[in-house]
Amino acid sequence: MFECMRERGISEWLVRKVEEIYARTRNKVKVGEKEGEWFETTKGVRQGCPLSPLLFTIYVADVDEMLKKAQAGGVVVGREKVWSLAFADDMVIVAKSEREMKEMMRNLEKYVRKKKLEVNVEKTKMMVFSKRKRKNEESEWKWEESKIERVSEFKYLGYTFNERATVRAQVREVVRKANKVVGCVWGIGERMWGGEFGRRMMMFESMVESVLMYGAEIWGWKEREEVERVQEKYLRWVLGVDRETPGYIVREECKRSKLRVKAGKRAAKFEDRMGGREECRILTECYREKKKNADEKEREKYCRRNGYASEEVERMRAEGRWMCAELSERDRDTDKQERRERIREARYNREYERCVTEDVPVYLGRESTKERKMMARFRCGNEERENKYWMEEEERMCRMCREERETIEHMWRGCGEMREREEKERGEILNEDGMDERGMEEEGKDREGEGWGIKENVG
Repeated sequence: MFECMRERGISEWLVRKVEEIYARTRNKVKVGEKEGEWFETTKGVRQGCPLSPLLFTIYVADVDEMLKKAQAGGVVVGREKVWSLAFADDMVIVAKSEREMKEMMRNLEKYVRKKKLEVNVEKTKMMVFSKRKRKNEESEWKWEESKIERVSEFKYLGYTFNERATVRAQVREVVRKANKVVGCVWGIGERMWGGEFGRRMMMFESMVESVLMYGAEIWGWKEREEVERVQEKYLRWVLGVDRETPGYIVREECKRSKLRVKAGKRAAKFEDRMGGREECRILTECYREKKKNADEKEREKYCRRNGYASEEVERMRAEGRWMCAELSERDRDTDKQERRERIREARYNREYERCVTEDVPVYLGRESTKERKMMARFRCGNEERENKYWMEEEERMCRMCREERETIEHMWRGCGEMREREEKERGEILNEDGMDERGMEEEGKDREGEGWGIKENVG
């Protein structure tokens, strides 16, 4: 290792200092509160030492030179040829054909023996990229005498690749992880802040969105329904409304744009930053190749949705103008218009259009969680059977008089059981301030003694 450092041009003074550090390496194992005896190690780099990844990188820095010199394998990306990808002790080798890959593996076996390294065959996987379905007959892949498993998906630096070279595997993975985080975040929020709306949304942005947006620079041009469902599910929990409540209503109530806005902004910002990055040749070539494949259609749709042709965006970037902020702002406005249009044309909760405000409704800032959920359920249409258009006609009738469909209009004007209610209460419920909790409690008790039945839809 120290000779490799000298060959790489590292100063003799620094090499000697590292030699002094490794002159004696003592370790002991700790399990819980118990500690084992001290013992010395003479092989490998120190576990957990911040210097270790750098030393290993220096030690295997010539692997790409070896592969290049052998002139076997590798893939051409634009005007560059790539043989391997390496980060610390994770390495990927690439080739265009089975024959070239097997030759690369033989060369790598010789290199590993020469360097006195060991390969963990159990963690070593083989994946073949192909647009066609996998054939039943498969070639056998081996490292020395051990068989290497062929997989359909492969994760590298947190990004999941699949055999078809699409983004589906990565999107599915971030959604899976985000749903797990949502469960943890919900529990933490309940214990620390109860139902405080502002803090709940802050936790979503800092802990859930950060997981969902991983790799959005690659897949962010297109709206992903599975990603949007994570946010809409979380908003339903926060508001305390039924899971049948449409996503466009809960997003309007909380004044949240679709996550496609942030994902698109990250993809556009990545393109902005790629301008003039000729010093990073491989990244630049990958970026150019990516623009030639099917992703270009998604990019074109994104630009047109926000009022630009992709050629116009390229021209503005060439003039030194960063476009991510402008495209994102337009996308946010487009999303708002689409949301309001769906509210106007919806069969569900036709009254909600008059509930719409420009800012977050005032009632969401109230301290009482129960009171907020009551108001949210009325405003979002959960307490009117008329809104459940998928139910049978009889099931949508008023639960009190059974004479007409159950709507707010009927409850305050037509229902004989509720005519004593004052007309103004209807406006109070639909108003962003909401009616007081006592009035809502009484209203709930009147309806067949059902109360409110507020659901914590966390399942």
